[in-house]
Amino acid sequence: NINYRTDKRLLKDFEPMFELLGDKKYLPYDKKKDILIGIKENLDFNLPLVEKISFVSTKQNEQDGLYDKLLKSVCARRDELIKLSQSKKLSSTEKTIAILVRTNSQIANVMREAKARGILIESDAAENLYQLQSTLDLCKLTSALINPYNQLYLFDLLVSNNVNIKYPLEDLIGLNEEQHVAKIISYLDDYFSRTMNKKWTEIIQQAQQMPILMVLRNIYEATMPWKTFSPDSDKQIFYRTNYEMIFEQLSKSNTRNYLTLDSVNQNLLIAITAHLESNARRLVDAHDYVKIICTTIHKSKGLEYDSVFLPFTYDNIGSFKRNSIEAICVDDKLGYYLTLNNEAIHNDYFDCKNETLEICREESRVLYVAMTRAINKFVWFNNESKHEFSWATFLGEIQVCQ
Repeated sequence: NINYRTDKRLLKDFEPMFELLGDKKYLPYDKKKDILIGIKENLDFNLPLVEKISFVSTKQNEQDGLYDKLLKSVCARRDELIKLSQSKKLSSTEKTIAILVRTNSQIANVMREAKARGILIESDAAENLYQLQSTLDLCKLTSALINPYNQLYLFDLLVSNNVNIKYPLEDLIGLNEEQHVAKIISYLDDYFSRTMNKKWTEIIQQAQQMPILMVLRNIYEATMPWKTFSPDSDKQIFYRTNYEMIFEQLSKSNTRNYLTLDSVNQNLLIAITAHLESNARRLVDAHDYVKIICTTIHKSKGLEYDSVFLPFTYDNIGSFKRNSIEAICVDDKLGYYLTLNNEAIHNDYFDCKNETLEICREESRVLYVAMTRAINKFVWFNNESKHEFSWATFLGEIQVCQ
């Protein structure tokens, strides 16, 4: 219970709420044994370490007023950190502001509202490796090599980051398919002659005769598609990192099966079209600027941020979700709960009171994680139009500045 992260004054502010959760048996928390002992007293802003910001929603939009106040407050904190960093060396975590939410849809909403206001917020919502442009470019290359005289696949390759030639569409006028293919190949011949000193037919022959990963690697290094993808160096690194990750996965496949051009292309096509899930590889983040991110509380476990902003605190946590189906097994008996036409139905084996208590316990644990990610500042938002049993009910125990 010794906390090396959070300002000890901030932990002292949190204590009344944690004690309440312990008294209600929502958390296994005993003040004498479990109180968090802080050893750091970090930044001195002469500002409150905990803030409560209230807003009022409307029937048309329950989040009216939230985003304006959230983003204004976040930007104010960003400006404070920028000013402080000019006189004091701050770590990357001390220069990170986190907006913590429950779901990816909430991340999307925050990102959309920030973009509309011209505010840069980053997100670590996991991107799917098989939907990244680096993977799509590799698939376009292998598809063209398998179908080397098909105008559709050749055109895809021509305009991809592998080649990136702006094809003048007026050149298509009056051409039949054979002439169109010959025209595209002439562009490819010119491009690959400059980058690899090879004609398109020579590259096709190599793909059929040599180890396919070697051929793809040679093309990749010569054409440098990451430079075409973006002029931004960070985006180029991200592109290259995940292109390498695809090669790693293909190489692992090679330990079990002999890889051919057909098998590589088929594996990529299946993964892309079937939307198979595989998290992209993120870059090691050691940024030297004040960064604002939006992520889920679940993904924030084990991490720390200068400031934590908790905007969505008003969801009801004292009952089952509408239209939900819950099931438990007690002594080999199935207990169930469901809603039908807004009417709750459950059998005798489903203990509603106990299950509601478990929901509150889980919600308390999640809230505890969110709050203890903060190093120096915690800000939560209270929807004055909502009066349900929610995180705001607990957070109201904290003496804060409004």
